[in-house]
Amino acid sequence: DSAERINNQTERHSALARFGRDLGDHFRVEFNDQFLYDSSGRPGLDRGEGSELRGQSRTGHLRRTRNVAQLRFVGSELSAAKLDGDLRLFHRYERTDFHDKMPPGGREEIDDDDRTHALGARLGLEREIALGPSVHAASLGVEFRQDRLHAREQANRNRDTVGVFLQDEVSFFERKLRLIPGGRFDRTDGLGHEWVPRIGAVLQPLPWIRLQGNAERSYRVPNFDELFINDGVLRGNPNLDAEEAWNYDGGLKLGFSRFGLLDEFQVEAVGFYNDIENSIVYQNIGNNVVAATNTGDASIKGVELSGSVRLFGWFRFSGNWTHLDTEQDRTGNPIPGRPEDETVFRAELSPPSGWFKLVGERHFTDNIPVNERGSENVSSRTTYDASLSIDLALIDRIGPRLPLRKLVLSVVGTNITDRSVRDAVGYPQPGRVLTFRIEASR
Repeated sequence: DSAERINNQTERHSALARFGRDLGDHFRVEFNDQFLYDSSGRPGLDRGEGSELRGQSRTGHLRRTRNVAQLRFVGSELSAAKLDGDLRLFHRYERTDFHDKMPPGGREEIDDDDRTHALGARLGLEREIALGPSVHAASLGVEFRQDRLHAREQANRNRDTVGVFLQDEVSFFERKLRLIPGGRFDRTDGLGHEWVPRIGAVLQPLPWIRLQGNAERSYRVPNFDELFINDGVLRGNPNLDAEEAWNYDGGLKLGFSRFGLLDEFQVEAVGFYNDIENSIVYQNIGNNVVAATNTGDASIKGVELSGSVRLFGWFRFSGNWTHLDTEQDRTGNPIPGRPEDETVFRAELSPPSGWFKLVGERHFTDNIPVNERGSENVSSRTTYDASLSIDLALIDRIGPRLPLRKLVLSVVGTNITDRSVRDAVGYPQPGRVLTFRIEASR
């Protein structure tokens, strides 16, 4: 069966401002501000029964406004200890305004207006020092963050988080062997505190071979979107627990700048295992509702293979394959939102000068479970993308006449065969999309 996607228009505006200035030989100040506004219809999931609309909403509408500002002070070789310092002050504002006069399924009118603020500071200090046969790049930092939620349909919320982190990168034998121990302490109002240790190792006996491995504790408290935000389809869950897991990975990478007839050859294999005590995933809990939930104990085993080759300076081929084996201890079912296999193949054609680039990509995504029972899945699919870009500033007859260092014209086609595509919770995504871009700099 087919159904028309309704109420699905989007209008989006964004802006980025970036300023920086050196203050003497040892200091620099930088300011970044990024703004985003979008206004979009929200038809929801097309999973209803008994209607040609399949349960879509005619009147759901979401307006989202986001602004992220950061002021950064950078210092190098400070004081006699020759410390490098980094102080960041940041503020994030987000407003989510959702309204639906006639939600499907006979539900009452939804009118939700949530505004979140995150205000914080992060101070980091680094120093490199030689001790005997080893070189240490040690870093120490502290972070403070306050989150606030002002909501129309629920109580206002405040939450303070304090984090302290320490890391040392120890190098031996001219960086052929590196050990990276580290740790972090986090304390969050209402969710307690946690120590998060980690250690990594990198061995590179020759320039063309590298072995690496990591073992770490992961810990993440749920954000306010996951806890409280309601935009009709996606719902927060105020009873969420923090994510906790032990993660292990190891891999081998081979890379050559020249390999026989090849200008470049790289291949990498990585295996990983995640022992999850709790994770946060979005899953379907009803015909038109997706909510944040905790998985409880679970495990993820997987492998990723990737590689690339370059031929004759003009051709480059690359690809990767990821395989996951996920299991929830409570049910034995896969974790929602994680496909078992994903592959990407990419082919590029570009001359050594780089004045144009033609790219083609093939993406395969396996079935994706959308609930913890494993009873519903997003079907597997294969999609194709293609793009062409031309830098007029690099063309001999045009470039010298332009007052620009770069002038790139490009067209990007995604899902060019117009396949039906859904995301990890079953939400329909656009079909074929063509994007035209102009990028200039001097």
